[in-house]
Amino acid sequence: MHTEQQGQWAFLSPARILLRCCEWGLFVPALRLLVLATICLGLMAPAQAARKTTETPPSAAATSPEARLPADGIAEAMQVRAKPSAKDHTAVLMPLTGSWNYVESIWTTPKAEPQQGTGFVVNDMVLDGHYLSSKVTGTLNIGHEQIPFEGQELIGFDNAKKSLSFVAVDSLATGVTVGTGKYEEKAAAANKTGTGPGDAKAGGKERNIWESGRFTNPLTGVEQGFHSQLTLVDDEHYRRIISAVDNAGHETKLLEIDYTKK
Repeated sequence: MHTEQQGQWAFLSPARILLRCCEWGLFVPALRLLVLATICLGLMAPAQAARKTTETPPSAAATSPEARLPADGIAEAMQVRAKPSAKDHTAVLMPLTGSWNYVESIWTTPKAEPQQGTGFVVNDMVLDGHYLSSKVTGTLNIGHEQIPFEGQELIGFDNAKKSLSFVAVDSLATGVTVGTGKYEEKAAAANKTGTGPGDAKAGGKERNIWESGRFTNPLTGVEQGFHSQLTLVDDEHYRRIISAVDNAGHETKLLEIDYTKK
């Protein structure tokens, strides 16, 4: 029965507890407990209120407009930043668009006679004019053996870095060639005759795209630096010279490629 009485306490109100205590002769101890509980609750309430008022509010920086993405104009700002530069991008790369045949000379060693290879390349502006895409198909003549070759390259003007950026891959390497470049235009030297591909006419302009970066040399399998000079000769021709650069900074000519528009 004692256990049954204990279970009933959970369902008794404070008034019923006092009445039951009176019946059992426990009125005074119960009243003391009730008074003590009331005092404790009264002491705790101000402390809880004070704790709420002293909680640190969010910092002004966290709620300032500068700390949040702007609700208006963000899409427009992205499009403005991503718009290809007419001067540094479109005007430089558009003359290279189209289909071109090429003849290349490759030097397997600095003192060796160059060996000839041929092929063609298709250059197109892609991704809404953001990049020039080049797709190359041809052969390399190595040791009098014709080796099939395919390659792809993307180049474009990076508005943030204020320079040309490019990436290239091909079927004779497993690495990715990456680098940066710049466009340079200057008056042609007076001794240029304009008699052959790659020779700027006297009184004209020399237009070059200079590139540098890292690549895996297909002749050695070693990663190293390289320099590239792409010369826009005229509307029907351009030329590219690629040199490997060793750790000491010495350059060795690898390729010279002459392109003629189809």
